[in-house]
Amino acid sequence: MAVFGAGGCLGGAIFGFLQRASSIFGTGLGGINTPKCICATGSSSKDLNRILYTSFKAAYAGEELFSLTNVKDEAYLVNSLKGNDAIIMGTSYQYEIRPITFGSFEKSPNDKTLEFYLDEKPVSWQRVEPVDD
Repeated sequence: MAVFGAGGCLGGAIFGFLQRASSIFGTGLGGINTPKCICATGSSSKDLNRILYTSFKAAYAGEELFSLTNVKDEAYLVNSLKGNDAIIMGTSYQYEIRPITFGSFEKSPNDKTLEFYLDEKPVSWQRVEPVDD
């Protein structure tokens, strides 16, 4: 199984539930590297693991569960999706312009791409204490 945009709130939740379901014996949801996050940059790894850490006990998505993919290139997509029985995509995405992760599909050191998050990207909130006057 592959999940597009798993660094987003909804994508991360779907990824987490699929990861739990695939680890339960007898579900038939895939092998050791299931599900797989299809993303454009390495920043999705951090965002997905933040969602998994806060929403699921002892959940973690290692490097083997990510496929950095140039979604504008059909050959990259075909190669990234080989061996997957199902693909989960959505219609509500948030986009962010990010530098391409070094060693993936960049052509020059300054290349940028669109990273997409299924639903919304998680936001880190800081509590601000009121200032006494």
